[in-house]
Amino acid sequence: MAAPVGYLAGAAQSREVVVSRSVSPQAGRPEWPRGCFVGLGVLDLVHLVDRLPGPDEKVVSRDELVAAGGPAANAAVAFAWAGGRVTLVTALGRHPLGRAAAADLRACGVGLEDRAPWRADPPPAATILVTASTGERAVVSSTDRAFASAPPDRLAPVEIERLLDGAGVVLADGHHAALAVPLLATAHGRGIVTVLDAGTWRPAFEELIGLADVVIAGAAFRPPEVGEGAGAEAIVAALLARGAAAAARTAGPDPVLWRHREGGAGAIAVEGGPVVDTLGAGDVFHGIAAFLLAGSSRPSAERFEAALAEAARIATISCASFGTRAWLATPVDRPARASEVRCSSASRVTRPAPG
Repeated sequence: MAAPVGYLAGAAQSREVVVSRSVSPQAGRPEWPRGCFVGLGVLDLVHLVDRLPGPDEKVVSRDELVAAGGPAANAAVAFAWAGGRVTLVTALGRHPLGRAAAADLRACGVGLEDRAPWRADPPPAATILVTASTGERAVVSSTDRAFASAPPDRLAPVEIERLLDGAGVVLADGHHAALAVPLLATAHGRGIVTVLDAGTWRPAFEELIGLADVVIAGAAFRPPEVGEGAGAEAIVAALLARGAAAAARTAGPDPVLWRHREGGAGAIAVEGGPVVDTLGAGDVFHGIAAFLLAGSSRPSAERFEAALAEAARIATISCASFGTRAWLATPVDRPARASEVRCSSASRVTRPAPG
């Protein structure tokens, strides 16, 4: 395959995690990790504005972006940017807007498995207003109702086999559960590392969490058994109790809290940086973490911690530019292409796992 377009380098004075890559006997060159991501694909219309408009008011944007979006889609873009080969299982359809989203993803190096090629209606869409002075965003989305009456085609066993062939990691975002559950279940049973992006609680998580080796929850995520106002530690503990082998919770610039079932827990400091736009930063985090965990079967606590730290570093970099694509051109150090790449983790505070 072509040389990777992504860059992954670590901060100095920290421990290392090894990302193993097999060597192709035909080409005599290392093969980069393969991933299968399943979940939401939408078309995002993003505006950079000085302020949000009031009632009956029109504002003029400073900049705008039209691109594919959705948690799994943006994570797949980050995975491809890092040098991985990735297929996104989603539903976009044949409407011109769906084709535009598909073209954007392919341009970013993401392969597509469209499970609704027959769909003539527009795909799910989102309008996002990003406030220039803070990087904060306001989102209006149609994603929860777009496929209520016409769900995507289910996966046959032979199709699951094809999608998982050679995969080192499977990531799901909780959308399109009828596609995600059989993919994660099969991957989990075969020792392929499974990662769950838990942005907000969805009914599908009742089944998906138990199929995930790793669950990375966002600040808005709260399982129903955890009371309102509960801290991050309670949420991480609930994810482990539901069957995850390792769990973490991100919260913007706050430390990333993590815990591993086999021992070890900690809080990874998120290094500060310029903030222009936080849109998609969490998705970048998940894609980079999946890239670093690929091929590790059941990730160790050390590998999990180091992957989270590097994911936090790259996600922070993605916030320094507008939209979900400009960051891809950021000149971050590129590792040498070799059969092993050591990705150093950023600064962290580690403590023993609670008893």
